[in-house]
Amino acid sequence: MKENIKNNFPSVIIRPYLIYGPNQTIDRLIPFTIVSCLQNKEFPCSSGNQIRDFLYVSDAINFIYKIMIGNDVGKIFNLGSGKRLKVRNLINSIVKQCEGGKPLFGKLKFRKDEVINLYPSISLARSKNWEPLVSLMKGLKITVKHFKKTLKNEK
Repeated sequence: MKENIKNNFPSVIIRPYLIYGPNQTIDRLIPFTIVSCLQNKEFPCSSGNQIRDFLYVSDAINFIYKIMIGNDVGKIFNLGSGKRLKVRNLINSIVKQCEGGKPLFGKLKFRKDEVINLYPSISLARSKNWEPLVSLMKGLKITVKHFKKTLKNEK
């Protein structure tokens, strides 16, 4: 980073943690879980004991815009919701919201390189007068609605 500052290259690094929302590809945890639940399918999961931080896409975009118009050359920002959550609790919330689906917890083993606790400190992002505005439940509701519509249109 010092090289970029020395060469007057105006860079900022943003490290996003688990951004989700409508139009995300089905191979990611939240869309996969939503679609499985909407189709009332059994689906394999790990034990769900991993702790993660999920950030709704519009909150990420708002932060990126704020940084683009700011003067933060050389800084590194972690980006997340600031709320830790067990993956199992996330999956159960989706099952409840979709009123269907059967997660098979423990069916998948952890990857060899699985990090159990993966969440950021977002204090530097917050110092820019930024806070995530979309709660996990509201973001999931919007995302579930999107995938319901998508599945309906595919029929």
